[in-house]
Amino acid sequence: MTTPNPICYICDLSDAAVEFFQQCYSCGQTFHLNPFSNKPGKDCGDAILGESQGLYYYCELCLTQTQEPA
Repeated sequence: MTTPNPICYICDLSDAAVEFFQQCYSCGQTFHLNPFSNKPGKDCGDAILGESQGLYYYCELCLTQTQEPA
């Protein structure tokens, strides 16, 4: 039995390279995030350095919601 390729929650595209996916810290959905600055890849979110627990990964949707003015 093979595991299906992950599907990005933001762009709805699949990719066989699982290293290009992360899970959003806020909503828990899987999204594209290229961990390499010297290789092409899709980014549907971002990694943010936290104060105490290292990197936090957020999808574009959650990033947009946290940046909207109250």
